[in-house]
Amino acid sequence: MNDNEEQSYHLKDTFNPEPAFEPEPVRSQSKLGIASFIIGLASIVGFIICSIIAASSIMDYITADGKTVQNIEKFSEEIAKDAPLLLSILFMIVSIGLSLIGLILGIVGACMRNTRKAFSIIGIVLNGLLSFGFAALFAAALITQMSA
Repeated sequence: MNDNEEQSYHLKDTFNPEPAFEPEPVRSQSKLGIASFIIGLASIVGFIICSIIAASSIMDYITADGKTVQNIEKFSEEIAKDAPLLLSILFMIVSIGLSLIGLILGIVGACMRNTRKAFSIIGIVLNGLLSFGFAALFAAALITQMSA
């Protein structure tokens, strides 16, 4: 081996401290996070609207002395006339189901790599707030009913 070949051979094996320039990948918002955020907003707004409708509809079943209607036959006849109460309860259940779906989408969106996670985290908070709030309200109602 002559000196030129030996010198070029050693240059190939030397460590180059400067890495090749690679631009940072563009991080976009997680599509699942955006979906979770939108579902969370829609669920909370829907739940609030349905709660207001149910509260105003149930006032027809409370007597002047503050007690509810106790006659089941009369109650079933009156409730058949009051579709807004039934529909608001149905839409409350749908909004809770959507909230659970949004919570799952937010968690999956937060676990994705190379994406921004702001909408995923906001979606987790909104959907978790509604889901766990409803569960706590349901548990409080059960405890109150058992103690009465």
